[in-house]
Amino acid sequence: MKRVCCVLGGLVLASLAGGPSTASVVAESESRCTCVSPKRPTCEVWWQTSAIFTGRVTKIDTFTEESDGQTRVRKLVTLRVQDRWRGVQGKRDVIVATGAGGGDCGFQFDQNQTYLVYANQSVQTGNYETGICSRTSLVKDAAADLAYLRGIEAADKTVSLYGMVYRERQTRMAGDDPDRRLDPGGPLSDVEISLTDPAGQVHMIVSDADGWYEIDDLTAGRYEMSLAGNGVDDTARWRLRIPVAPACIWRNVIVQAVPPPSTGVQ
Repeated sequence: MKRVCCVLGGLVLASLAGGPSTASVVAESESRCTCVSPKRPTCEVWWQTSAIFTGRVTKIDTFTEESDGQTRVRKLVTLRVQDRWRGVQGKRDVIVATGAGGGDCGFQFDQNQTYLVYANQSVQTGNYETGICSRTSLVKDAAADLAYLRGIEAADKTVSLYGMVYRERQTRMAGDDPDRRLDPGGPLSDVEISLTDPAGQVHMIVSDADGWYEIDDLTAGRYEMSLAGNGVDDTARWRLRIPVAPACIWRNVIVQAVPPPSTGVQ
């Protein structure tokens, strides 16, 4: 039986004080912007985002920024804060940077309009930043997000952990960086995923035909994960931390082949 091990990334995807942008983006051309991944649900994004608030646009300024030897046109948007959930406590006005358009993934703010803003703080500039790949939107289009945010305090303090179980791709494509871990290959079904919570209770789910798993009703705390199934090393254990509740957390599990132990026979 071939033994495998699991590569599991840390659960904290972004610093609560100021992590990377809510979603990665690729500016493919001067007139096109593509979000690398779909927008994550509100229950996942809210605890990973530096600043979440509603505000009315009172001022829009344009400025130029040097980056990687190129000059980019950007916008600084001043918003008068109305409701707040993260990161802007005590602030009457918040300034948010975004792209100016033309394929740079900037969000189009309009004067005197009111928005629900999801923004993260740039490590380089210290500015709050947002874009079209975030959940930022006009307040009138954000009813579901606002209902979730306004209900956080009263919500059950539980967490859903979900994602995909993959086998690791075993061959590299032309041009792959030899130092980079291989991307996931196909999904793995019928893998039993067990989480043991701090009280010793075991939460278990089996990945479906598409490799999907979801474990509900978890609480914040430290967990131990193990896998079982055909070809899976059931002796391996991984520790992971769920930092906040209520929330939902996306975490893919990548299973990679491990060489069999040497028998010492030449």
